[in-house]
Amino acid sequence: MQTPMTPEQRIADALRLVAMRLERVLEEGRRSTRIDANDLHETLLSVADEIDPPVSEIGPDFE
Repeated sequence: MQTPMTPEQRIADALRLVAMRLERVLEEGRRSTRIDANDLHETLLSVADEIDPPVSEIGPDFE
């Protein structure tokens, strides 16, 4: 049986996941390495969604 994750572990994992996704799109050339307020906003929302997904995303088709 796996021990439950602490809130700190969940946050760290969410940050790592979003960072890996961002790194991938940078490598693919789909995003610029320059960041603006909109990019920061989108990144922070992505982290929040990983920690606590919006209700509309939870369902049988949710990955």
